[in-house]
Amino acid sequence: MMWNKLMWVIYLLMAAAVAWDFTRAGWGALFGVVAFGLLLCLLYLMYFGYYLSATKELARLGATWATGFGPTGLSLISPISTSVIDYAAITAVRRVGPVVVIRYRGGVLYDGIPSQLVPDREFEMLRRAATSK
Repeated sequence: MMWNKLMWVIYLLMAAAVAWDFTRAGWGALFGVVAFGLLLCLLYLMYFGYYLSATKELARLGATWATGFGPTGLSLISPISTSVIDYAAITAVRRVGPVVVIRYRGGVLYDGIPSQLVPDREFEMLRRAATSK
């Protein structure tokens, strides 16, 4: 997830630093601060539009999902992408209601998979892979 809370904190700090620097330069700098803020808003709106369209595609009726469990990795096929995830990259696996959440190395990336696609035997295999590090 590229657009997580940490990234927004970094953007906010960058905006504060730019605003502080521009306020020392006068009225022309105020235009720069406003333009920078509008640029951030535009980026957010573009991301939000992409997020909504991707969510609609993932959750529409008849959307096809599939998983495959190989000797070295998990294949995840969703309506918008196909991923092959190495078991070594998985750090945690848990069931949260009707979803299996897989967290990856680094702590900020994760996938949510419908639990019907992860049978109990494969779920335990993923948990063992996550704890074997």
